[in-house]
Amino acid sequence: QQLRERGRSRIACSGLDFWSSSGSRRSVGSILLGSESARTMPSVHLHHLHLLLMAHGAAKRSVEDAKRPNALTDDALIAIVVAATAAEAFINELAYYLRLLGDTRADWAPVESELLACADVVNEVEDRRGPVTEKYHAASRALPGGAFDKGALAFQDFACLVRLRNAIVHLKPEATDGQKWTDVIAARGLALPLSSTGHLPWLDRLLTPQTGAWAARTARNIMLQLLEKAPRQYDTKGLDPLISWEEPLRNHAGFAAN
Repeated sequence: QQLRERGRSRIACSGLDFWSSSGSRRSVGSILLGSESARTMPSVHLHHLHLLLMAHGAAKRSVEDAKRPNALTDDALIAIVVAATAAEAFINELAYYLRLLGDTRADWAPVESELLACADVVNEVEDRRGPVTEKYHAASRALPGGAFDKGALAFQDFACLVRLRNAIVHLKPEATDGQKWTDVIAARGLALPLSSTGHLPWLDRLLTPQTGAWAARTARNIMLQLLEKAPRQYDTKGLDPLISWEEPLRNHAGFAAN
């Protein structure tokens, strides 16, 4: 699907079907933002949506895989890593896009100062190599909707997701972070409890369909909640700099089951 307005930003969210090497059909979710005039808005390829759809796909596969007796579902681990990666891609791409948009639309459709401030604080956190959770919190403080409540469940879930991803991809035998955060979501009935698994390692206890669904849902929720804090600058949707971000996250068919 392509939405175009002359001289204005456009979105091309690819709904094309391709066949993977395994023979399964895949719907690509990458987004192209730009304009019909390269001088107005250069094309920008965004990948957070594709990554998030991959995480949701892994979560759905884990549900089917869990039908095996005593199943541990490897796709749940994929959902955790890719969902957290999607959330990080989203905030980085958003900051880049808003700053680029501010530079290229200044003469005919200026971007709200809060959105430019949002981009700047995310880039500041990136420059000092701050964590992705700090990027989201800093971005929210710059927006009219106000800062995320760090004690609220949505932000706590996001922080837990990021910490689990970090524990997985920076796995060290002596580290205890993975055990700690697995215990947190096990207490909510998502991961397997230590007491009923014969003391399985924490990584194996994450291999449940509930964990996979939680990971995909958590990443999507934090993205949407940040967008909800942004100003709605124009009555005309075609001029709203964030409508092309929000609509796919809300309405893409790939999210229907999660």
